Amino acid sequence: MLRELPEYALPQGLYWVSNEWPATAIADWLDTRPDVTWVAMGDFDELMLLMRDDFNLPHPKIEPIQEVFDGYR
Repeated sequence: MLRELPEYALPQGLYWVSNEWPATAIADWLDTRPDVTWVAMGDFDELMLLMRDDFNLPHPKIEPIQEVFDGYR
């Protein structure tokens, strides 16, 4: 599915957040993308909280997420 995304589908680029580069098939896909930034930080949730604070973003709302889960079920 990811391989089918055109270059313009992710205009803000890609960010891999982990202390290590992936050792799975996703690494092959990431290697094909020209706009990948590796953020060597092991805790994705902590990074999201830091970004929320830095950009003064509101806390996420459950409704859109719940709709996705409900639709999947």
